[in-house]
Amino acid sequence: LLANKALASMGPALGGRGFVVSASEAVHLASDNSASLLKKLTTGKDITGRHRNRFVIDARNVVSEERLRTSHPLVYQHLRVSVYPERQNNNDPKLQSYWWRFRRSNETYFEAIGGLDRFIATVETTKHRTFTFLTSDQLVEHGVIGIGLSLAWLLGVLSSSIHTIWALANGGTLEARPRYNKDVCFD
Repeated sequence: LLANKALASMGPALGGRGFVVSASEAVHLASDNSASLLKKLTTGKDITGRHRNRFVIDARNVVSEERLRTSHPLVYQHLRVSVYPERQNNNDPKLQSYWWRFRRSNETYFEAIGGLDRFIATVETTKHRTFTFLTSDQLVEHGVIGIGLSLAWLLGVLSSSIHTIWALANGGTLEARPRYNKDVCFD
């Protein structure tokens, strides 16, 4: 069971909708050599319904505001207009200082899926427990659990009736909807 530790984790908490852009905005922002900062955003709604084809700006590894401004000017301008004003009114000094980064980056999630072409994901709170593969160019938002496994048979194990019954019995609920508590159900 220790081998499962740190394999599953909630996606990052963005801390503002200014990080989210449409597909056409993503194309525009990528034109200044910023494609590496853009990931396809996948939320619980995108998994349980139809994907909305939105993108997220992931600048968590940009070390300074100056580096962001000089290396990725279009992304910098977008975030300066859409994220910066809200962050300057926030009482958290870290969010004020590093305003271009997510509220919580959740490095455990990135470590779990790092180096994989695809990974398994499930929505934390949903009426029907389903697991699906997502590709490495997707970033799941807080509320979706990413699991650092890429083998199809492991998707089958997680999707099995045995695991589903286990998760329903042990995961808890939010209102009437079952929750997948990754500490109890997966770890």
